[in-house]
Amino acid sequence: AFRMSFYRKFGYGVVEWVDHARVAPARLPASPLRRNVRHLERPADQPLVQRLYEKSRAQGTGAFVRKDAWWEIRVWARVNEGVIYTNPQTRKPEGYALYEVPAEPPYPRQQAQIRELVALTPDAFRGLLGYFEGLGDQYKMIELTLPRGQASGLLRDYEYLGAPESLRMFQTTGLTAGGAMLRLVDVAEAFALHPAPAANGATGRIGLDLEDPVFPAQARGFDVAFGPRGARVTPGRSARDRLAMPVASLAQVYLGGASARLLLAQGLATGSARAAEKLDRAFEGPPAFLGIMNGF
Repeated sequence: AFRMSFYRKFGYGVVEWVDHARVAPARLPASPLRRNVRHLERPADQPLVQRLYEKSRAQGTGAFVRKDAWWEIRVWARVNEGVIYTNPQTRKPEGYALYEVPAEPPYPRQQAQIRELVALTPDAFRGLLGYFEGLGDQYKMIELTLPRGQASGLLRDYEYLGAPESLRMFQTTGLTAGGAMLRLVDVAEAFALHPAPAANGATGRIGLDLEDPVFPAQARGFDVAFGPRGARVTPGRSARDRLAMPVASLAQVYLGGASARLLLAQGLATGSARAAEKLDRAFEGPPAFLGIMNGF
């Protein structure tokens, strides 16, 4: 979205928040598992990387299915380096990183901009990060983007290269960036399609009183029933525990971009704390993360 305020007027809410780190390699956690990382060889390794990516989609929220044209035009044409992590016991690949090394600045001030990091196991994640930590003689800066809360906390020391001076007692360790926005065009159908309420064992009933600037049929009251088959939404105001909010805020809760309980505490939603807790519980799951290579 080129501007949040423009799209929010039409009912879109930001659902993808990311940590953006720019650090010296030594700030990343070291790991002996880096010895299990090898360089990616193209074109021989391309099918392998594509299979790993497809497996990784089940671990998160937001990663697109990529057709061959997307890989060729949006991925392989935009990165010039890559590495693969292989489990030494099984000899099976468990992760990869695709990164770009811009022509400027030249050595010894080169930068490695990690465009995509996929790890199916904790060892793969540590091994890949350990690989970049060990490249201090080659690179002055590593740039990395991960889902919110997953990058800044892993750094070994405070740092964000190129950032303004720190704010009094706080040290700058990274930036939070907003990515994809979501619009719920049909709330009832969207709730029925979401797998999280059933997977999370959500139960009970709540009410939603929505504001929708575009679709009058959704600017009304709804009753939501959570059960073993998921969420069922019907028009009405019979549910006792209710929440009132804009449809943009509901979109954020739906994909983990905001907490209903926090919206309630901040006055951005009104109503029942019990309803907010049930709504958060129903849609709890991995945060939405499309990543750089799924951008369009």
